[in-house]
Amino acid sequence: MSLTADHPKLAKSLHASGTVLLVEDDHAVRSLVAELVEGLGFQVIEARDPLEAMEIAERPIEIDVLLTDVLLPGMNGRDLAEIVVENRPGLRVLFTSGDPSLAAMEDSFLAKPYQAEDLERALRDLFEEELPAA
Repeated sequence: MSLTADHPKLAKSLHASGTVLLVEDDHAVRSLVAELVEGLGFQVIEARDPLEAMEIAERPIEIDVLLTDVLLPGMNGRDLAEIVVENRPGLRVLFTSGDPSLAAMEDSFLAKPYQAEDLERALRDLFEEELPAA
């Protein structure tokens, strides 16, 4: 599904730009979410696990958002976010999970399964938040 083709007003309403580091261990879910995020105007860098995400985050590249599943093999998304944000102060983080009970533990959380509109709203909320001082 292409977000720009199927939901053209969503892609136009966010006016997004920047790079999202997407961490998701399920290949099919990762591919779909990457397509949705790209449809909103972001570049996407995909990581299949926390180790790959940390390696990517160490590169001298711009990353604006860490979009990570909470339940990952080897390390949970919360611990991953702490490590990545420590090295990239001000990085926006959006957690996602199929376990809605985890929502209360995170400031920015999107419960699976979600619709394109939900993803767009969650990303918009992240970009409307004031960033902490670096």
